[in-house]
Amino acid sequence: MEYCYIATNNIRLHVVQEGPAEGPLVLLLHGFPEFWYGWRKQIPYLAAAGYRVWAPDQRGYNLSDKPPGLAAYNLDVLAADVVGLLDAAGREKASLVGHDWGGAVAWWVASKYPERLERLVVLNCPHGAVMQKHLRRNPAQRRRSWYFFFFQTPWLPEAVSRRGNWQMLVRLLRGSSRPGTFTDADLALYRQAWAQPHAYTSMVHWYRALFQRPPAPPPRRPIAVPTLLLWGAQDRFLGREMAQPSVDLCSDGRLVFVDEATHWLQHEEAARVNALIGEFLGARDETFQFYDPGRLVDGDLELVLVEKYAGDAAKGFVPAYKFQMRLVGQDKEIGRIDLRMGNTHDILMYAGHIGYGVAPEHRGQHYAAKACRLLLPLARRHGLQTVWITCNPDNLASRRTCELAGGKLVEIVDLPADTDMYREGERQKCRYRLDL
Repeated sequence: MEYCYIATNNIRLHVVQEGPAEGPLVLLLHGFPEFWYGWRKQIPYLAAAGYRVWAPDQRGYNLSDKPPGLAAYNLDVLAADVVGLLDAAGREKASLVGHDWGGAVAWWVASKYPERLERLVVLNCPHGAVMQKHLRRNPAQRRRSWYFFFFQTPWLPEAVSRRGNWQMLVRLLRGSSRPGTFTDADLALYRQAWAQPHAYTSMVHWYRALFQRPPAPPPRRPIAVPTLLLWGAQDRFLGREMAQPSVDLCSDGRLVFVDEATHWLQHEEAARVNALIGEFLGARDETFQFYDPGRLVDGDLELVLVEKYAGDAAKGFVPAYKFQMRLVGQDKEIGRIDLRMGNTHDILMYAGHIGYGVAPEHRGQHYAAKACRLLLPLARRHGLQTVWITCNPDNLASRRTCELAGGKLVEIVDLPADTDMYREGERQKCRYRLDL
């Protein structure tokens, strides 16, 4: 990922970028109380599908500028930030994906600047007109939106939120999501973002400006941009009854409920959300092209291709080459090694691009390291610039394999509780990086 600052609408936004420079542009807009990191499971997927992905810290958040005053957080101003990013990228059009408050901004951009958007994806955020109607007429939604009104008071929300090392926000995230969605490591990064100078007041100003500095209503016309609305049905903040009326305000709208997910569906159901967004934007895994790897031999070790696995986007499984390790001139398998062709969050952070296993009687001969090196030209042929290999911290033999293959240890990460590896008893992974 690339980290930079982009000038837009008289401020600077911190923007995380990934993907081919000439690929179609996709902007990812986070909500409250997140920052660009809320899209960490979508950025690599979309970049691997050929998109140029920009994920900004929106104004007032994390490392982006934080202008004073409520007027600086009016929806018209927030939408102009997005249009300014398109201008800075030199693009006439882009696809826009927004969650929560990012979804509200995305709806507003689609209402006021439809000519600048290719497609619109909104996650768990109703159209503004629908939200206003339900705040007026729906007592259940007013109860769910209690924080809208709490945030109108001066200084008190900031004081309460900062108590106990941001315990109110931590409880908000963990209490409204599935267990394990926000790890301790995640929350350490969130706390760091909230603690940036003037950040939290600026974040709350979004809510204050909505009531105290409301923008003029946009033109009363249907959303002309093709729109996909994804909705985690277990959302405790926003009632699902607002979803269909929002889609009804679109000329070409589609609604998908994710029944098991909460408000934080891009975290909890990343594989499914990625597949739905990718399909809607035009990224399909069936376009993956396998190559003939040729004969892969290093000394007495040979890799024999036994399967080209097409992957399953709905389950988060990427295409993969599957090889047997054999001794040259022999048919007996002495090990297995896979090359996984994708940049999903799970691949990059936990599973790695390469997975291997060697029969016990053949260990100690560095066959796994040789096999890893044999796969690197094939990875390079597919356009990978970096290959990640992971292993358990206490597996010294695997750590040596990663080093002999050319990897450099970047970090040791905690496994999220919702992963299969965690459920199988693993708790951490070493991440080794091989630059091609």
